[in-house]
Amino acid sequence: MLASDGRTLAFLTVKWGTYHGDRVPFFPKILVFRDGKKLATLKPEYIAEIDDLQFRDRGKRLAVASAGMHGPTYLQLFDIASGRVLAVA
Repeated sequence: MLASDGRTLAFLTVKWGTYHGDRVPFFPKILVFRDGKKLATLKPEYIAEIDDLQFRDRGKRLAVASAGMHGPTYLQLFDIASGRVLAVA
């Protein structure tokens, strides 16, 4: 996903795991780059499924909607510069 600044990019790393005998993808990290340099490695609380990623404030923050295998959606807002979680819902 590309931020509106045209310079900041986020993508998911995929780790494969087993769930009830089925091979399923898990998303353990979100990597954020700007101008080819890694800015942050973000780790959402629940990692089985990333439902949505949205940049905010022209690439300064990243909103993440994630969930466990059967859990509710968990919302987090990350500050990209520090990697800290700013808000949770």
